[in-house]
Amino acid sequence: MPTPPLPTELLHEIGRSLTSLRTLAALASANRRLNAIFTPIFYKLDAQSTSSAAVTWAAEHGSSRLLQQALAHGATVPTDWSIADYHAGKRRVLYGLPTRYYFDTESPPHPLCVAVTRGHGEVVEILLDRGCCVRMWDHEGFSLLCLAVIHGHGGLVRTLLDRGALEDESAGGERPSARIGHRNSAIQIAAWQGRRDLVATLLQFGSEATGPSVEQMQHAGRALPAGVLASALGSGRADANYLTGGEIDEAPLYRAVLKRDEAMVRILAGPSSRVHRTRALERSVDADYPDGRIAQILLENGALPDFERAAGATEPAPSSPLIRAICAGQLHLVRLLVEYGANVNILYSSAEIRGISGWFVGGPLQLAREFGASGDCGILA
Repeated sequence: MPTPPLPTELLHEIGRSLTSLRTLAALASANRRLNAIFTPIFYKLDAQSTSSAAVTWAAEHGSSRLLQQALAHGATVPTDWSIADYHAGKRRVLYGLPTRYYFDTESPPHPLCVAVTRGHGEVVEILLDRGCCVRMWDHEGFSLLCLAVIHGHGGLVRTLLDRGALEDESAGGERPSARIGHRNSAIQIAAWQGRRDLVATLLQFGSEATGPSVEQMQHAGRALPAGVLASALGSGRADANYLTGGEIDEAPLYRAVLKRDEAMVRILAGPSSRVHRTRALERSVDADYPDGRIAQILLENGALPDFERAAGATEPAPSSPLIRAICAGQLHLVRLLVEYGANVNILYSSAEIRGISGWFVGGPLQLAREFGASGDCGILA
């Protein structure tokens, strides 16, 4: 496009009178002369805004040169970012973790959050050097580490950890995770996505103070590789008896049994409490394990064949694993439980057993007769 036959001074006056960044950008892109005239005017006008369009564009597209020019002309970037209000709503699963929290926001994300999401490492470094907080949260309550993990930017995960990001974000002050229970964490998301490389980075890179909390490790434990979980248990960074949400059905061993994950059961059975082992044994009987390997692992690692109520316990005791095995027709498990000392004289009431009519109280042998299996259960006599 040819340059208009106008004096440079007049073009400067025209540029300073314009209030549209879009118009100034269009003029600056016309040719070299207009670029030299209108680009400085564009940046000066942009710098007057509380939200610099040039900085935002640079963060989205990874242009470190444009970002540095905008900053040199006076554009400002907030060093921290306050998340919007949030409310509890319908339960949903977010990156593998149940939550009821929703964030009320229509504001655009911080440029640093945008740059991390897009994986623009050089832009991230510039913004951090300008004082932006490495422990920032985005407008939906995700930390920068979480954003880097979600989008698979391993290099940025290392950069953020090296610059002081915390995996246990609540340790950094009054942050969302300090007020909201069961929030996603970087280690939990990486495990849920099956990114073993990122899990390894989060566990090994940076100082000990940047590591995940025990609670975050428990949430991640749902998807951690068996070897990683074993190492975390051995180092004290995970707890085999931690109950997510306080529910015993959320015990790690209990979940491993439900998933029929033999490797995980072997790792968790030893450090799990007696109560958790016996409850897991009860659940293993309910499922169809033709070879009984899960029950065998649990019994070998100290699961009691009969449930014994702990002193002072108020919760109802589960039914006997032996009774459950008979009802399920798992005769091999019946033999296994008796071999490990199950009480063959334990009493039950017909009200506890589905599929039995009438009312009576009896023992395992009588129950086997009710199910027509007494001929195979001589061990109960």
